[in-house]
Amino acid sequence: MKKLKFIVPAIAAAVMMSGNGFGSHALDYCGSLTYIVSGNEAVITGYKGSPEVIELPSQIEGKPVTEIRENAFYKCSTLKEIVIPESVSKIGNYAFFECTSLETAGINAKVSYVPEGAFYGCESLKNVSLNTNISSVEDYAFFGCRSIEKFDFPVSVTDIGAYSFAGCTGLANVKLSGKLKTIEPYSFYNCTELEKINLPESLLSIGQYAIGFSDSGISDNVTITGISDSIAEYYAESSGVKFKSRIYYENGSIISEKTAAGLLGWLAFAIVYALLMYIIILKSRQRKQVMP
Repeated sequence: MKKLKFIVPAIAAAVMMSGNGFGSHALDYCGSLTYIVSGNEAVITGYKGSPEVIELPSQIEGKPVTEIRENAFYKCSTLKEIVIPESVSKIGNYAFFECTSLETAGINAKVSYVPEGAFYGCESLKNVSLNTNISSVEDYAFFGCRSIEKFDFPVSVTDIGAYSFAGCTGLANVKLSGKLKTIEPYSFYNCTELEKINLPESLLSIGQYAIGFSDSGISDNVTITGISDSIAEYYAESSGVKFKSRIYYENGSIISEKTAAGLLGWLAFAIVYALLMYIIILKSRQRKQVMP
């Protein structure tokens, strides 16, 4: 069994050597943020002091805030809540790396993806809200976020990166997008509380050890559900993970084949019963009409 490796990116090491990761030319905003103005845009480069709650402004000096730089809040251990406005169109990799007290992240930003390692090691993170423009969750995005118990992917998400939720040991409930196409290797590795995950019919590929594996080997707790003869079933069978066939309906809900068969049987009975009652009533009326 291949063991999970903890990877600290080179850029993070560089930031450790250079302090907070912003140049001496950076300006202050409200005493807690540092930023630079580039052309007609403002860019958040870092923080000062020990902020606990930060609601990033949509404008600084009349310029729209469009970007959060890589490692901008690197190891901001006091930060508990962050709200990112719609004006932001880019969030740098590892922007909130090991913000160990962070509990709530509201990503209203119009970004198309959650960047690599964005919330890496945010072990207290519980509540995450994403905009509906997100198409992918990149590698290591929520690595080690062990306090997340539930995660609903926006319907727009098509790709889930490698190790993106690895080490989320509290994650018990996952709702995937019906448009999901790719799950990369080790995506949900070491998610030891996960018992059931439904893989949509849209899925085209799933990498090794993505679901149902931990440092102890194959998990007996996890059951993958999906339609028969699908990528979901193939992955489960080839990996030794439990699989349960499901039937899809247009509204996106799912029921088991056994339940579906029962409902169909009941429906057939109801139709036959209704026809018999109709015939009985019709004949009864005909007899009444014939009688003098």
